[in-house]
Amino acid sequence: MASEIGVPLDSAPMGTAKRSALDTTRIRDVWRSKAPEDRLCLSLLGLAIGAYIATFCVTTFRLYGRYAMLDFDFGIFDQACWLISRGLPPFITVRGTHLLADHFSIILYLLAPFYWIWNDARVLLVAQTIALSVGAVPVYGIVRLRLLPASIALFFAVVYLFYPPMQWSNVDEFHPDTFATPLLLGAFYFLLRKNWKGYFLLLTLAALTKETAGIAVIGVGIFALTENRRIGMLTITLGAICAFLAMATVRAYNHGAPSPYLSLYNRFGNGPVEIVTHLTLHPIATLRALSTDENMFYLGALLLPLGFIPLLEPEVVLLASPILLLNLLSSRRIMHDIHYQYTAFITPFIVLAAIKGFHRYWIGGRKRTRIALLVCPAVCLVISMRDSPLAPEKFGPMLGEVSAARAREFQQMTDTIPVEATLSATANMVPHLTHRRQIYSFPNPFYKAGWGSTVQALHQENEEDFPPWTAQSLSKEMTASSVDYVLLQTMPSSFMPSDSYHEFVLAMVDSPAYGVVKIGPDIMLLRRGSDHTQGLRLLEERIGKRIHNAMELASAVKIWRND
Repeated sequence: MASEIGVPLDSAPMGTAKRSALDTTRIRDVWRSKAPEDRLCLSLLGLAIGAYIATFCVTTFRLYGRYAMLDFDFGIFDQACWLISRGLPPFITVRGTHLLADHFSIILYLLAPFYWIWNDARVLLVAQTIALSVGAVPVYGIVRLRLLPASIALFFAVVYLFYPPMQWSNVDEFHPDTFATPLLLGAFYFLLRKNWKGYFLLLTLAALTKETAGIAVIGVGIFALTENRRIGMLTITLGAICAFLAMATVRAYNHGAPSPYLSLYNRFGNGPVEIVTHLTLHPIATLRALSTDENMFYLGALLLPLGFIPLLEPEVVLLASPILLLNLLSSRRIMHDIHYQYTAFITPFIVLAAIKGFHRYWIGGRKRTRIALLVCPAVCLVISMRDSPLAPEKFGPMLGEVSAARAREFQQMTDTIPVEATLSATANMVPHLTHRRQIYSFPNPFYKAGWGSTVQALHQENEEDFPPWTAQSLSKEMTASSVDYVLLQTMPSSFMPSDSYHEFVLAMVDSPAYGVVKIGPDIMLLRRGSDHTQGLRLLEERIGKRIHNAMELASAVKIWRND
């Protein structure tokens, strides 16, 4: 069969339009070929994708059902999508900011209509899982475009599905950035197919996932220069325009202030120009910042699952260097850790480099070389799967401390809260209650913590830079608030140290404006205007002790929290 010829399409001599048409026919025949190997491999590809979708839908649903997903970031994006689906402005009260003041996540406007079909937060988990799984299709297609056997294409597609950084981006709650992975892979495929409409459509969609997506599009454009100079220049221009518009949009919605995430690089300067200048003029210091043990481990974790084969095509890996630098130089440690979504823009380049590096040494290679090219990534992938979210030692801790029975108790209590009510709730309760116009992450709105698209809010995510408070100031805010319900847990909420959280819970229980209406071993529901004295009796019954004064109330709250 022509598709089995060991000659790469892009290395064939440039000839007539007839030859070009013949090559295009061969490429199209890959998807509708009746050859036994093609049909078998395509069937297995479909099964692999189906198995991935089933496995990760079950996995993410279980994490959600066990309250292992939090306000930051799942609750933020769920409330934004729900508001958009209802035709409301996406001002996210969970975060205290407009959606576009935080990130350029325009793609959520395309996901929001799915809430008309299934009004459930898990629609985002399904969409994210399907999108990432479908990335295996362009991976398969890119390998076949190199005119390698269908079995090799299937091998790479399965390697992609088992790639731990991609899997972690799937289970790390929900982030619009993850859609860039399959979109960029699809763009690479259409580029090699010379399907310019599909190519630019997918690149445009990828640019709508985050404000930094334009940088990744520029990387695709540099690669495209080797295929078609005109298309490459157009792509670079598109990426630059998208990056500029995205940052300008964030600034416009953030009251004229630049993205607070620039502060993650403040040790190198203030603003993009000053940061780039500092990094360029101080190469030794920059090298030290890049070559930390943590960063080296991060790079190894990106390359190990592919048997380091991407390094055989280093120029493609370098196309991802701007995004890599953003991660490696950030003061936010999770940005140089594969267990989060920050690999979404890097994965497509790493996978493409692996395919091109494999192809370079497969064609004309001896039998031993070919065996090594297959065995090395297979063995390395098996080794790296110990760091997969599906590994029991990884998945168990992700479930947190909420048992299945306790999760049912939580659900029963949250079901009693009216959908039209305003609410302040602790971190892992928020994603189950975000389909309302006003929901806050406790202690908001009584005390601003992680609130707004500001540098101070980012610092507070690291449990620092909190403004002072007193019991009197908290009581005043709680009395003046219009929040209908407050849902508290024994464990601390986002960003709050345990001691500080205790003071907030105590102030909430002590506030005469609210009364406890339900209380369990780990959860407490207060309602504005309820009988405060009756609420204290419920607390007394729960802990088995009487409360006569402020000191005994503080002790009762500590007993309830097992503190």
